[in-house]
Amino acid sequence: MSVWQRFAHYYLEFIQTHPAEWPRIERELDQIRRAWAWIKDKGDANLRLSYIWAMQPFFEQSALWAEAIEWYQCGLMAAQSINHLHDVGSLWNNLGAAWYALNNWGKSWECYQQAQNTFQQLDDRVCQAKSLNGLGLVCQAKGELIEALQYYEQASTLFRAENDVVGEATVLHNMGQLYASLEQWNEAFSFYERALELRRAQGDPVAIGLTLNNLAAACRSKSDMVSGPERESWLTKALNYGRQAQKLFAETGHRFYEAVALGNLGELAQHLERFDDALAYGEQALQRFREIGAPLQEAISLANLGNLYSIIGDVERAIIYNEQALASFEALERRAEQVTLLNNIADMYQIAGHLDAALTYRTRALNLCQELGDKNTEAETLMAIGDVYLRTHEFNLARQNIEQARDLFRSIANHRGEVIALNNLALALQFQGQDERCHLLYDEALRLAHSIGDRELAEIISHNMSRLSKANRGTDDRS
Repeated sequence: MSVWQRFAHYYLEFIQTHPAEWPRIERELDQIRRAWAWIKDKGDANLRLSYIWAMQPFFEQSALWAEAIEWYQCGLMAAQSINHLHDVGSLWNNLGAAWYALNNWGKSWECYQQAQNTFQQLDDRVCQAKSLNGLGLVCQAKGELIEALQYYEQASTLFRAENDVVGEATVLHNMGQLYASLEQWNEAFSFYERALELRRAQGDPVAIGLTLNNLAAACRSKSDMVSGPERESWLTKALNYGRQAQKLFAETGHRFYEAVALGNLGELAQHLERFDDALAYGEQALQRFREIGAPLQEAISLANLGNLYSIIGDVERAIIYNEQALASFEALERRAEQVTLLNNIADMYQIAGHLDAALTYRTRALNLCQELGDKNTEAETLMAIGDVYLRTHEFNLARQNIEQARDLFRSIANHRGEVIALNNLALALQFQGQDERCHLLYDEALRLAHSIGDRELAEIISHNMSRLSKANRGTDDRS
């Protein structure tokens, strides 16, 4: 046996001997990667597969998805070369999960479909159920909820038929997520609790933590729909579930899930107006995501902290965190998130009175909206640009942007947006002394507000009309 062979086998035995000791494996990761580089070049197919299956739990725990994909693809070629079809199907499943974690729904779907085809050939119903569950996850992520439910039900039927309690609990958990996204709370809590019961019986702390974490998120969302003592009760439940989840993830060393749980606890603390706790949780989540190299989650954490600093009135720090989040989303080429951040930063500069900077960011947001074809956000951004020009007394420019916004709102049948645009356009004309046209616009806005049943907007417009009438009477009295 050569030196490199001994080196590779030494680290394979090391990983297999310490499968759950994540920090210990992480300390030796550079050496393990050196061994893997030799195995890819010189090692046989069986050795490649042994390394991959030994390292799979570590990759998942550490959220090293890009590296995992590189290993799995190499393993796939090895398994195909020696006709190990079960390994082929399992690696397709793993690739589906990794691409799903990276939000690449197209590649995830293709991989899960390949896994499904392979396991159908092998008549392996448990593994078929796993790939069906993966296909359900992708459909759910894409908003195809009826299709997702169909895949989950097929997966659940197969898991039950094969007495696979772990798989059944996973599907129940995912169905809970689906119903929570539809705000069908009775069904969501029912599925989550059934999943939690099965997972507790199996004693898997990470799986238990995942369901507790989602129960916390569901309770938090439910709290938004009620008020008073009932709201406090739901938030307290959410906090209890969230703390239990975070503790389990910390104890098992699963830093990615721990970071997610910390972020959720920060959101809960914000809802409870415990802002110091919210900042502490948010910073811890950010640090964890940075440690494991999860750039999308890091960007989201930065944006959340920016929003939190905005809420507590620290505009300077809000801008700093939002700028960092913006740079991260630019690096990730996530344009929709960039639009949100650009407008958020513009809001901050506007609050601080830096209107030139606000206008610069609004214009960048507008250009991106037009590239994305997002007419609603484009119209909202045009409205915000119009507001900047109102503040700088450039009334013609204000009118031009607000009129464009009104036309866009009308084209997409956003009647509320159209009402707001008409009201703001009337304000611009009022500043220019065009009271007759101003009255006409207020009348049009008021009729539309009544037609859509928006009493709040109708009251605002009526108030503005009253002020205009009083101003006119004052002018008549003086003349």
